[in-house]
Amino acid sequence: MDKIKVIKRIIIHGDFYGRYQGDQINSLSSFDDYDIKIIDGKINNAEKTNYYDFISNETISLRVSKIEDLNITLKDTENSKDYIFIEDLEDVLIYDIEFKDVIKEGVSTLGIIKGKVYGSIIYNDEVELVKNTPKLPKKNLEIIKSTANKIKIKTEENILPSLSILFYIFLFVCLTVFLKEKIFIFLLLGVAIYILRSILFYFIKILFRSALLIFTIFIFLGLWFVFSDGLNSLEVENDKITSEDPPEFNKLISRQFLWSDFDNKQYYGDFKFRYGDFINSRENKEKISFNSFNRLYNDLNNYDVDRMELIFKSLQKIKNDNNLNQNRFAEVVVSLIQSIPYSLNIPGECNEKDIPCISNVKYDILTPLEFFYYKKGDCDSRTLLIYTILKKFGYDVVILNSDLYGHSMIGINIAVYGKYKLINQKKYYFWETTTKGWNVGVLPPESNDISKWYLALK
Repeated sequence: MDKIKVIKRIIIHGDFYGRYQGDQINSLSSFDDYDIKIIDGKINNAEKTNYYDFISNETISLRVSKIEDLNITLKDTENSKDYIFIEDLEDVLIYDIEFKDVIKEGVSTLGIIKGKVYGSIIYNDEVELVKNTPKLPKKNLEIIKSTANKIKIKTEENILPSLSILFYIFLFVCLTVFLKEKIFIFLLLGVAIYILRSILFYFIKILFRSALLIFTIFIFLGLWFVFSDGLNSLEVENDKITSEDPPEFNKLISRQFLWSDFDNKQYYGDFKFRYGDFINSRENKEKISFNSFNRLYNDLNNYDVDRMELIFKSLQKIKNDNNLNQNRFAEVVVSLIQSIPYSLNIPGECNEKDIPCISNVKYDILTPLEFFYYKKGDCDSRTLLIYTILKKFGYDVVILNSDLYGHSMIGINIAVYGKYKLINQKKYYFWETTTKGWNVGVLPPESNDISKWYLALK
């Protein structure tokens, strides 16, 4: 039988989550004048559909001709299953857009883009050419059965309700003849019972609905208090130094974090250090004379690493409890630092109304203990902290800086794929640490000239 190839199209609709890079966006009303590229992404809760819904002009939307290698989770509602696959998506429309964790670098931005998405999966299929055959007449028995079934349905729909009405009329006539003038008393009694029953049932429904509502409220309040105690306890009391009432010198400072790795698995860590070690770390930085970033980074690392034993013990416990191998543990450490808010370090006084920042930071960098104390920091403060942690756990890591891009990244020598800097015949893969979701070996398009990155610390 002859076959022909035809192009088939499946339209899907779902929730989009991905990373983008593009021009600095000054208005969220239209993206016609901006160059926005989707780097990668995934679609959750995808469902097949036959058409694109109308999208209002007031809705923030972005059209992309094609996005390659999307991770798509497709719902099969008939079989109650989810299918996960990687596929290219064409004629993409992303709307109800929300930007998160946006980082500005010059005139460009990069970050997370979320929203609803329509798109088409296009594939080739072979179809058999079937010759037209004349329809055969139905057998007489089949025709009789079909006619009888139609008559039965029509009878049930029309005759049976009429018979019910006639039955109730006949019953009322019989009761009238039998009871005579007492029929009205019985009618009034029946109406009263019906009304009272309706009122009684109404109050019972209100009571049960109110009880369910009250019970539901108590359940949510209980869950709220449980999670607020668990999650809000991560708000540490001593987040800022106060000259009026500073902690005691030997008091342990606790910094608690709840974060997710790149597979959305959650981790919790309670990282402790002595307040006096934080003060000494800051004062040690004040004494250092700046010669080069290599000397500065090395001195800060060497001083703080001996005062972070309690932090290392907490990380070791996370590694042991979750049975993490070398690559997975590095992901957990980097995703922890990525989850911490970004801020600028200002040598003088800063105004946090413009952008989150920390005042009076010498050399514009935080020591590892300062970063844990303030729970925020800029790019090289992050790379120095990750360098100190991973070096302690035996990793081969470096700090890579770029004067052209004004940026700092961690470089790690492990078995992965992606962009790397070759140093002494070793591959050190770039790892962005200033925002969530950036995996190892990925360089933003606007800073991907590897020759502009140099070794700052090994």
